[in-house]
Amino acid sequence: MKSLLLAAGLLVVGVTTASAQFAPSPWSRGAYPYEQRYHTSCQEKAFRLNRFERRSASDGVLTYRERITIRKLRWDLDRTCGRFRYRG
Repeated sequence: MKSLLLAAGLLVVGVTTASAQFAPSPWSRGAYPYEQRYHTSCQEKAFRLNRFERRSASDGVLTYRERITIRKLRWDLDRTCGRFRYRG
């Protein structure tokens, strides 16, 4: 009985370890030009820039304020995230 419980316990541990090894990591060193600790903020900034560019260009006209806002969002993203851009 003890050996059966021990075998079941080892099987459970082995399955969880195997599944953890194959889970894809959202961050890898070669894929992003910034440190891992900035991943969330850089992703949010890139998504915000992408959404703003799409929304502002949807009517076919970029106003002066929209161009300035896009320029500031790009500058902030370049400064903090190493010229990272949304890849979608």
